[in-house]
Amino acid sequence: MNRLYLTTGLPSIIPSYALNTKYLLSHLFEEGQEVKKEDIHIAAFMVGIEITRIGKKLDFPLVCYKNEKDGTNLNIDTFDEDEDGNLISPVKMVVDNIFFEDLINFLEISCEVLHGYWYDGANTGQGPCTREYCLSKFINLLFKESLKKNMGGN
Repeated sequence: MNRLYLTTGLPSIIPSYALNTKYLLSHLFEEGQEVKKEDIHIAAFMVGIEITRIGKKLDFPLVCYKNEKDGTNLNIDTFDEDEDGNLISPVKMVVDNIFFEDLINFLEISCEVLHGYWYDGANTGQGPCTREYCLSKFINLLFKESLKKNMGGN
């Protein structure tokens, strides 16, 4: 919850040259960064990905897909893989930059970025995009107040 923020500005379609994991993550704002710095210009993004490999299995599912029959989202905790560990049926998902980083860091996925939108301020005529950390500041305030109340026997 502490990582949540609001993004200001208008989104734009991610150009084809940037539709890859390396580019997106190397140009994404760092934690706590509020405005563009040099080549770090992506405030946030939402992308469609196709997961081709899941390197680490966890006891709880993070990967889900849309059931074509009834449109519900289904979690996947077992995967059909070939002898090299690649998924036989790649999984398509739409994720934001926070979940994208979590899938890479915790599940060690390999994926192809198919399409998406980003908040980078380019080509929108609205100026640069920023992050507003008012949500995380409020969550921290509530947490500190809760600690005070708990220490007081409440």
